[in-house]
Amino acid sequence: MHNNDLSEFLLQLSASAANNSPKKHSRSMIALLRDVVKFDAAWWGWSNFSATQSTFVNSETDHLPPSFENAFQKVAQFDPFIHHGRDLRVYAMSVTKRDTSFPPEYLQFLDTFEIGSALNGHCQLQGNSDFNFFMSLYRGEDKPTFTQEETRDFRMILRHLEQALSLCLRAELREAALGGDEVALVSTRCGIVRATRGFFALLDGDGLIGGDRDRVLQRLSEKERVWGGKKLRLTSQRYDTSLMLIHASPSSFKDILSPKERHVAEMLITGMTMREIANSRQVALNTVRNQVSAIYQKMGVSNKLGLAHSMKNDK
Repeated sequence: MHNNDLSEFLLQLSASAANNSPKKHSRSMIALLRDVVKFDAAWWGWSNFSATQSTFVNSETDHLPPSFENAFQKVAQFDPFIHHGRDLRVYAMSVTKRDTSFPPEYLQFLDTFEIGSALNGHCQLQGNSDFNFFMSLYRGEDKPTFTQEETRDFRMILRHLEQALSLCLRAELREAALGGDEVALVSTRCGIVRATRGFFALLDGDGLIGGDRDRVLQRLSEKERVWGGKKLRLTSQRYDTSLMLIHASPSSFKDILSPKERHVAEMLITGMTMREIANSRQVALNTVRNQVSAIYQKMGVSNKLGLAHSMKNDK
């Protein structure tokens, strides 16, 4: 790749990231990439490689059928790119089925999608994330294979691709965080992909660390819901099919509890028993018990004393 070509590509890439939404920039990125690398099809997004599974989120394809990603998941354990580059911070490799010995399952996958050679790369996301930005480029069986020079050039521009996409995404997250919230994108397996700068500090300040943090994020990643802690309120909303956008903000029990729950909580901390509350509200005792259990869970406490302390500090 000539220096002039690289400079022009990086200028256009930066301009696209500054002026477009992440989704629109992602498509623009592929169009720009075709000017510096020749390929027939592409697949890219974020990935997380663990010992037992490979997770792909917010991924997109170009000139590949909708069945591609599901088909890949079935042969991911045989994929040479994952085996060679799993733990490398920046990685690029090209293979062709004509000169590499693959397991039969992987060869069948390549045949199904008429892939003759593949160029794959990833780079680890900066910050508190276990995810990589990944991209795979493919050429048909009748096309020249990727050269060592093309592989080297691709590795050089990978970080630029990731940084441009992350720049675009950070701008979107900052806009979502207007009003003082901190936000994070979390996968459905509760892995944090991207977060604003103060997100982790808010979680740490509420005592959400280690396993406790993982359990809370797991619940929030399963469906849209609200979680309340001692000083923190977390709200999850769908970002796309595989990602949740989680808002973190200083909590108020008035925000966390419904009007009925606030009424029950206020009666509870005055010293009333659950039976007295049930009689006062003319509902079944089990109804009050369920409400109290929900109140404790939302407020992040385990008893009446903890509830009283949280509500007192919130006034």
